[in-house]
Amino acid sequence: MIIWTIGFTLLLCGGAMAGMLYFAAHKSIAVTEISSPGKEYTKESGQDAEKVSELHFQKKEEKAEFLFIPLPEGIAAEAVSVENRYLQRELWVYINGGSVDFYRTEALYGNDNAILAGDCRTAENGVVIRLKLKSEYECVSTVGNGRLSVKFCAPDELYSRIAVVDFLPKNEWEKRVLAGVEDALQAKKTEADTKIYYLGGDAALTDEEKLSLLAEWQPDFLLQLSIGESENASDFGVECYYPAEYFIPGFGNIAFADLLEKQTAEALQTRANGLFAADEDDLLLQTCGIPCGRMQLGYGTNTSEKKQLSEKEKQEKIADAVYAAFGEAWQQCGK
Repeated sequence: MIIWTIGFTLLLCGGAMAGMLYFAAHKSIAVTEISSPGKEYTKESGQDAEKVSELHFQKKEEKAEFLFIPLPEGIAAEAVSVENRYLQRELWVYINGGSVDFYRTEALYGNDNAILAGDCRTAENGVVIRLKLKSEYECVSTVGNGRLSVKFCAPDELYSRIAVVDFLPKNEWEKRVLAGVEDALQAKKTEADTKIYYLGGDAALTDEEKLSLLAEWQPDFLLQLSIGESENASDFGVECYYPAEYFIPGFGNIAFADLLEKQTAEALQTRANGLFAADEDDLLLQTCGIPCGRMQLGYGTNTSEKKQLSEKEKQEKIADAVYAAFGEAWQQCGK
């Protein structure tokens, strides 16, 4: 018994030491998440402007946990940036100082189960590797031993609390306001087990495409944010629309909508106009099957309210209200 205990202890220590050595030799690379079409990296001018190479994959390590992307000699971790463009189901890796010719001969290897296809193309001062993914994944990446290591995970493998915010601008002014709210939300530091996905105003996704994303993310809540219009220029205040067509036991649509409206009205110090049933043809709200609502943040046709919604301070207050509402909703759901 004593010998077994000593052996087990040595095994644990060995595993812990291996993990420590691995992370000591590898530098973590933050994965930037892009909720809109994002930056198109500028190609170099001249002879290399249109250089593109299809990527090759080779299974060197059959039981690998990571996908390995070789890096040219001398490329440091600081020269590598990773973007998870989840609305496009793509992972982009920018390598400052990289070359397309390097990836004509060097194959990616390891666990490529998440990959449909990939290419490497010339970008400003380097290359961009674009990987087309089979589904929605969270990514963890490190640089070490001359390669970038990427692990693909389903969202619920990393997070126990997931929410989605969908922005619904109707014009350029509303797009700017809602983008300000999104920026303020993304600037908030979330708990390690919490994830908020954003369907940005530039995404131009159909309701069917959004439902597909929801099916893969498996969120707890869906919140839509919009700004109202009225023929009566004196109309003002916030209001929330919820699907009345289906009932969710416990913490459902009405409770979620009520919580959102109260938090937002208090944050903006404005009138709460009440809760209203969403239109029957509102496909996303009526069919997503989770607590959801569309929060109307005010009226762009009211001169005073339009001015307030344009202010960064008000946009930050809206973000505070949304984040607080999510926190309370998760608490009421026992999460």
